[in-house]
Amino acid sequence: MILTTLTLPELQAMTKAQITTAVKDYLIATYTRKQLIAGIVGQEQSTEIVTRQHFADGQIDKTVVVTKDIETGTVLSKVVTNWTYYDTPKREVHKIITRYLDPVDGELGRITRTHYRDGRQPTVETSGVIPTGGAIVKTV
Repeated sequence: MILTTLTLPELQAMTKAQITTAVKDYLIATYTRKQLIAGIVGQEQSTEIVTRQHFADGQIDKTVVVTKDIETGTVLSKVVTNWTYYDTPKREVHKIITRYLDPVDGELGRITRTHYRDGRQPTVETSGVIPTGGAIVKTV
């Protein structure tokens, strides 16, 4: 984030109070509130784990991750992941289901990872729209 258009000699000739005023005036004239917040914190969205639930035996049940607009705090999206387990003494993972939701909890897409107890490699099934590293991938 650029703080001023003043040159080095101009800055050197100013007092601290003058520099502060010049920078403040430049920021007010140049950036929106959202741009200022994003410039200060280094991102335009905030992502946080808001829920992590476990079963009585300590196995994870559910995680909810929410992405919010950094300026308004408005929810932009949610990712809900649920785990299911085989009914065995070791409680091995059966399925991990990750659902991608819009701000009002409408499902946009889903990834289902199925684990097997017979030695087969896990399988992955996708449906809907799955965000991947900043890009959106539409699957069938």
